[in-house]
Amino acid sequence: MRGKFLAHIATAAITDPAEVEAQCSAYGFEYDKGAIFCNIPELGWEGDNYVYCRYGLSFPYLRIQDGWKLLIEPTIVENDGEKKRWFYTGIADCGGDDGVTPDTDMQMLLKFVSQVIYASGTELHLGSQDCDEPLVKGNTLKEWCESVDDALDAIIQWGGTGVAPGPGGGISPLSGATASEFDDEALSEEVFTE
Repeated sequence: MRGKFLAHIATAAITDPAEVEAQCSAYGFEYDKGAIFCNIPELGWEGDNYVYCRYGLSFPYLRIQDGWKLLIEPTIVENDGEKKRWFYTGIADCGGDDGVTPDTDMQMLLKFVSQVIYASGTELHLGSQDCDEPLVKGNTLKEWCESVDDALDAIIQWGGTGVAPGPGGGISPLSGATASEFDDEALSEEVFTE
């Protein structure tokens, strides 16, 4: 009995939903949403010898791509040892097909159809590992925009001069809405994109 229910490493072979559904029709069985066809080289199932695998990942939905290495597990094993009804339950060798190798400083968290999310130390990179455009902090941007709005209102109220009339005059309402203050406070030091 030992080893009978071990997961196998498979290669995703047909992952486009329309193509998977067409292959299901050709085989004469019903398509399950999220299902794909795989090859399992270690069992000799390669080329056009496909295994139908239903979705079994813990993510709500992740679009698997052709060529990805997956962990697949049978949920039914007959008395003669034949494995049936496969689910793919994990992603293996997640370094990807573009030469990225995970190490202790960088892990590829999720790869979507064309974008990647990387975590490196305390930084998060959206799109590519070396993107360097900082994201803007929403609350800080909102406060800065409100200070600019208040300053513009004051300029209009003071006759367009930007200086308060009367005693205490000479104070510019724009003192709290400088571009350098925005750069220092509103740009993230931890989240970057392309």
